[in-house]
Amino acid sequence: MTAGKRTCALDLNNASDKEKVKALIENADVVIQAFRLRSLERKGFGLSDVVDMANKRGKGVVYVDLNCYGPDGYYAERPGFQQIADAATGCSYVCGKAYGFDEGVSVLPSLPIADMLSGAVGVIDTLLALRDRAVHGGSYHAHVALAAIDAAQLEEEVGLYPPEVVKEVQERCKFAPMTPDLHVEELLSVVAEAWAQNTDL
Repeated sequence: MTAGKRTCALDLNNASDKEKVKALIENADVVIQAFRLRSLERKGFGLSDVVDMANKRGKGVVYVDLNCYGPDGYYAERPGFQQIADAATGCSYVCGKAYGFDEGVSVLPSLPIADMLSGAVGVIDTLLALRDRAVHGGSYHAHVALAAIDAAQLEEEVGLYPPEVVKEVQERCKFAPMTPDLHVEELLSVVAEAWAQNTDL
């Protein structure tokens, strides 16, 4: 995940570290932040702050907000991560139903789908914004929400596999049981072990 990247551990409550972050942002083409919505505004690095920095240097910036619940609504500023979004949107409920559990028993998706798709959407947003900046100039803002990504997967246009198809896949791939007590790393392990043992998949 961090190959070829420079990692800096900085504390925004520390004046010296804040100056280091400011120096990084002043030279950045893209700023991606995944803290709670508006939390960086309180530290001086919100959207308006970063756009002001870009205006002073005379070159636009792309600012991407990534969070759990999106840019508005009464949950907008609450913290959250993928498993929270999976539960809030009903994805875990759907998985529980697909695996044949009793009504109301939920199971996390076996892959971090919301995380992966949010990353992909963020990349597309960023590339489109960089293209538009190159053509038209200016600064651009995009927002990616885990809950929105999860909710989109439940739309009728996307479709869900019926339980009998899920059962057939489970049996063919020889997956160990995916149960409500398993966390995401344990579910990933179930998938990886099945793939390792079934080389014909």
